[in-house]
Amino acid sequence: MSRWLYAPAAIVFLALAIWHSQGIFLAVVKQAEIWPLLLAVLLWSGLHLLTPVFSWILLRDVDSAVTYQVLLRIHAGRLPARYLPGGIWHTVSRVMDLHALGVGRQSLSRMVIAENILPVAVALILGGLFLNLAGNAHWLAAVAIVTGMASFAGGFVFLRRLGTPTIPPLLAVRYMKLTGVTAAFWIIAATAFYSYWSAFPAAREAVSGLQVYGIYLLSWAAGFVSVFAPQGIGVFESVAGVFLHGALTFSGAVVLVAGFRVAVLVADLFVYGLFLILRWHYATACRTR
Repeated sequence: MSRWLYAPAAIVFLALAIWHSQGIFLAVVKQAEIWPLLLAVLLWSGLHLLTPVFSWILLRDVDSAVTYQVLLRIHAGRLPARYLPGGIWHTVSRVMDLHALGVGRQSLSRMVIAENILPVAVALILGGLFLNLAGNAHWLAAVAIVTGMASFAGGFVFLRRLGTPTIPPLLAVRYMKLTGVTAAFWIIAATAFYSYWSAFPAAREAVSGLQVYGIYLLSWAAGFVSVFAPQGIGVFESVAGVFLHGALTFSGAVVLVAGFRVAVLVADLFVYGLFLILRWHYATACRTR
């Protein structure tokens, strides 16, 4: 219910930000460079190849031999569900597909919990490290690192206790592999955001690259833990706008950060379109045999 109430308010907030900063925003957008924007879309598109690796590491040798190819097909085929109201339906639809393939409820529960604990912990740790290296907001960096490390350790203990006679306890080696995949995901995702931000000269001159990396990760984490905000809408933009506005006004920075969602949408549409083409080609080839 909180999501249904908050989402319209967040959209109104973003609309007002656009209205109040339209002059500055249009001036910034007119100077945009196309190649960094295209790179941001390509980087985010490539992340869809990495995302299923997380589930594959968790589910292999458990309940069902679900291959990476199957997980990739499910992930890409369910991308439109990401944009349904509520922000949870991509995960729900993937879980339904995997359960239909024979993956047990306990294995799926552990997968969903891991997908909600580890990304936040790693984002906080990396975001804090990037901010510390940038020499900005040392207090925020310290809090983020400590919170992330506590979540990282607590997540491992909790996931190990989910072991049952049919599901072996999560080994430390496998947890570290999941951590490596998650860290790679966030570095690529932060690079995509940095590439997007760098497309606007007025924005990139005000902050360092390391600061952009750190603020992106911490803003995402803030949006994610705000359970009342679907996909962190409004929270992500506001937190990032506070630290990245530089020469821009706060509302101008918020609108520019919100524009990154458009780049993500374009990348998702590209991957989903490619999935549909490949599925049609495969179906056509099967009919002609």
